[in-house]
Formats: sequence, structure tokens, C-alpha cells
Amino acid sequence: MASKVIMKGLLYCAVVLLSISMNLSFLSAAKLGRSGDVSSRLRFADITRNHDEEMMKKCKEKLSKCKKHSKPMDCEEVMENGNTESGVYTIWPRSRVGNCQSIDVYCDMETAGGGWTVIQRRGDFGNAENYFDKTWQDYKSGFGNLNREFWLGNDNIFAITNQGRYSVRFDMTNNEEKSVYAVYESFWIEDESKKYALHMTQFSGSTGDALGPHNLKQFYTKDQPNIPNDAKKDGPRHTGGWWFNVYPSSNLNALNNNGVKHKDVQLGICWNPFGGYKSTIMSTEIKVIQRRGNFGNAQNYFDKTWKDYKSGFGNLKREFWIGNENILAITNQAQYSIRFEVKNKEGKSAFAVYESFWIDDESKKYILHLRDYSGNAGDSMTPHSEREFYTKDKPNVPADVNNNGTTHTGGWWFNRLPSTNLNALNNNGEKHTNVRQGMAWQAFGDYSGTITFSEMKVRSNDF
Repeated sequence: MASKVIMKGLLYCAVVLLSISMNLSFLSAAKLGRSGDVSSRLRFADITRNHDEEMMKKCKEKLSKCKKHSKPMDCEEVMENGNTESGVYTIWPRSRVGNCQSIDVYCDMETAGGGWTVIQRRGDFGNAENYFDKTWQDYKSGFGNLNREFWLGNDNIFAITNQGRYSVRFDMTNNEEKSVYAVYESFWIEDESKKYALHMTQFSGSTGDALGPHNLKQFYTKDQPNIPNDAKKDGPRHTGGWWFNVYPSSNLNALNNNGVKHKDVQLGICWNPFGGYKSTIMSTEIKVIQRRGNFGNAQNYFDKTWKDYKSGFGNLKREFWIGNENILAITNQAQYSIRFEVKNKEGKSAFAVYESFWIDDESKKYILHLRDYSGNAGDSMTPHSEREFYTKDKPNVPADVNNNGTTHTGGWWFNRLPSTNLNALNNNGEKHTNVRQGMAWQAFGDYSGTITFSEMKVRSNDF
């Protein structure tokens, strides 16, 4: 129920902002007709040119009433409480491994949809070059200023990343102001007794994988180097706390040389694929968020009825369908585009964007309308344009189609030989034996592809 209230409040505010930016005094009767009951609940008719301030006030009031988490466990839950500004907030981790006190953290509400809990930041904040070359106790507890340069603390990182499935994102900028990022879909660390050993998998991003070689390594500091017995010990000393590797391919906590190349791999901030071992990185930020993808639901979780797809189902934080009535209401209030994101079991990601996207109402069986493809996934959706939506209890098979073949699984827009279906059976990346029996984006892995993750999102073209 709380998710519906939050969604309703956010949709209401989106409509208010859209109205103000476009300076509309009313919405056309045609659009109101398309939007049906859902749009009427959002009170589109209340939006007028003369009441901008009043409507924004109501918008804020609605969001303030949407507080879902009395003690949010991370920045994603802070955002779900209606907080949309980046800054310092208090969280209460609910770690599966122990009782945790409250923690003040910096929440990034802007990057990639927001909701990120920042665990490290470095830059030109006036601190000494060796500010991060601290002791084991310092890295255990954390140090610095959350609004400037800091390490959140290994005990805190342990508490946060052991309360659920988390991914991590590394953002870096060099002295030429070029920025890159790296994401690992799974990220967590052990506790102090195991020297905060690192666990991470499934890289993607705009730079190369420099953290992979550090996976399963123990954390080190200048007073607890934790060097394996078979490692060479007479080389240059590592600076700053990080996960040990004899020849590190990354260390974002090393000496800060303000973008000037350093003499040795161990003596300065580095991310090898981004500038080499003696790189010119000037600023970094590391942040975590709950992971999206394999959520433990049944393989056929999306093989639901017409009513389920009409109203929506699932958990907005994890795996869900927002509901055809809600999609109708959103995409019929203005010109919208849609973005599809998919990932396979090898960790490769791709996307497809259609500049125009909307659906008809239930009386027309939610017919799909989309055009103008771009992206790197290939166009697998156009063959489904102008098609009716189907489910297992309402297949909506055209009269001229042979209906003796294998049944389609999951709700989608019907095509006799579908080139895509992101709501079909989830085979966790294993190839399926029939085109209709598993998640597929034909141009990305063929009809029996190994897709493990998908996400669909819409945005107003006036954004």
C-alpha cells in the first residue's frame, strides 16, 4: 500500500512539474480520456496556469506523507521516504550479521537514478597528500568530513553491504576533466576477523575492470599490511588502505598527487585502465546501492493474469511490473520515450531507446505504439508495435495466426514469432529451448538468449 501511495505522489508531482514547464492551462479531453481512472485520481483537471505555487505546495505535502521507512537502512530507503536532495542523512543498517547503531552517511540522489550510499570520496579539499595513509583503526571506524573527503569506515561498509544484495559504483575524474565509471553488480566485505576480505563480481562501465584482481583479497593498512606469505615483501610500500594485491591494478585511497603522475604504482591514486599505473586521477567517489537482477522469485513469477498486469505486481525496489493502467496514465499525458536495458550472464549490458512510446487503454487491449529506435542492443521491439497485449488467460491471438504452437509465457505485446519478451520465464541466464519460453531480446543474444536482467523506463520528451 505504501508503494502505491509513494508512486501516486511521485506521479502527481511529475504532472505538476510538467504542467508548469509547459505553461498549460488544461489537458486535452483526448488525453484525459486515454488516462482513464488512474489519471482522474491524479486530478489532472486541477492543474492550471494560475495555481503553480499552490500545486507545488500540494505536491510537497503529498510526498511528505509518503514516509515509508521510519528507520531507513540505506540511502535508497531515504529516497523512498521522499528525500530527493543529495546530502547527509541518518540510516539504521539492518545487517544480517549483527545489531547496528545509526550511521550518518552521504546520499547521492542524482547519479543513475539516485539512492546511492557514498562510502568514499576524494578530491582537492585542501588535505595533505597522505591524508588517506592512515592506520587500521582509522579505516575500521572511518574518518573525514561527509560533505568533503572521507572513508565511511570498514565496520560501517560491512554493516551496510551485509544486509542485502548490493552493487558498487566507482566514479573517477582525471586532471583533464575526463570522467569514467565502473559498476560491479555484487559487492560486499567480510568482518574484521577476516580482515574485511573483498567480494565483488560482474563488471560493467565506461572504463576497464581494475578491481577484479583484488577480489577475495584482504584489506591492508600501513600498520597491518596483511601480505600473503608467498608475496614479495621488499618492493615499494603500498600507501593508503585498500585490498592487497602484489601489483595493484587499482588503489583509490593511495597518495593524492592532485593529478600529477606518480613514480611508482603503489604511491598514488590509480585505476589501471584509466590512465595506467601512474595515472592522473584527481577525484574519486565510491557508492553502493541494493542490487537489481536475481531476486529469488520463481522462474514463472511474471507469467501472471490479465488483471495482474492491469493493476501491477511485485516490489518497486526489486522485481515488478508497474501496471498497464499506470503505464497508460503516464504515457498519455505528454510525448514520452522509453529505454530498455538488458544484461546477460556474461555481464555484458546493452540498451535500446525509442523516442516515441505510448499504449492504448484496456478497451483496445493496451495496443503498443513506438518508433524511432537508437541504442546498441539492436531493434527487437518494432515488430511488436501496433500489437495487442496478451497474458495466459487473454492470449489475444489474431484470427489468421496458427494457435497450435508453444504458448507464450509472461504478459507482452503479441507477435507470432516474438523478437523480444522481457516478461517471459526467467531462466537465470540459461539458454531456453523455445523462443516463447524465456526472456529474450533477439538482437542481443538471439531468440534463446542468456538475459539475466532487464529494466524498462520512460521519460517525457520535454525533460
